Amino acid sequence: MTEEVTHGISPVATGIVLGLFSLVFLILYILKFRKKPNLPPPSEGGSISYSNPTIHTLDETDQPNESGTNENEDEEGKSKKPLTAKQRKRMEAKEEMRRLKALQDEEKEEKRKLMAMKQEQIEAKRLEREKMLQEQEQKKRQEEEKAYQELASTFVVESEGTIAEANQYTVDDFINYIVSKKLSNVEELSVRFSLKSNEIIKRIQELEDQDRLFGLLDDQGRYIHITDDEAEAVIKYLKTKGKLHKQKDLVNYFNTIISLESKLESNAAELEDD
Repeated sequence: MTEEVTHGISPVATGIVLGLFSLVFLILYILKFRKKPNLPPPSEGGSISYSNPTIHTLDETDQPNESGTNENEDEEGKSKKPLTAKQRKRMEAKEEMRRLKALQDEEKEEKRKLMAMKQEQIEAKRLEREKMLQEQEQKKRQEEEKAYQELASTFVVESEGTIAEANQYTVDDFINYIVSKKLSNVEELSVRFSLKSNEIIKRIQELEDQDRLFGLLDDQGRYIHITDDEAEAVIKYLKTKGKLHKQKDLVNYFNTIISLESKLESNAAELEDD
């Protein structure tokens, strides 16, 4: 009876039982030693969200190469590689060019500043010179006006010691008389305008300084009025001839160019002819 029960358990059933047992043991082993993911602490009043952990395989991680260093180490090694002599010369040449360019820019800036400073100084001198010329011109006009007023105030002819019914002569009258007379005498002018001889000479010199008269005064007190055309002709003659003899050349030429005929006499002659 016992032998029949023993022979009733088949080997197949025994194998299935052992296989199931081994499978359960393997599952428990895997669950026990599996690494738990690090989860962030939950925030207050918030919910916890879980994400599937990323599993990296050995192929995705940095694997050492045959020499035992990774790619980053290779790049660092390449960057730290010493420069060759040619590369070092190129770098030195570039650095020298940058230095020279900086010096040239600095020199250009200094030249520009110096040029601007010189221009300012030149402009300041020009303005100062113009101001000085304007002041001198204004002062000259004032002096000429003052001299003219003083000269005009002296042309009063007194008759028998009284000023009553006196003829008053202006500067224009004095100038017109000398111009029309052509050859005047200081004594004649002194009598006509009731001035002393030295005052007549002084007035003529003042009018010449003002460019209102032009002529020659000799030692005998004769004044020869010369027009602008006659003066230009004399200057042109002197420039063309150069060296001249006083008696032979100048006197003869002056006699031909400068007419000593009085305009008053010529006008009187014309009236007589009429």
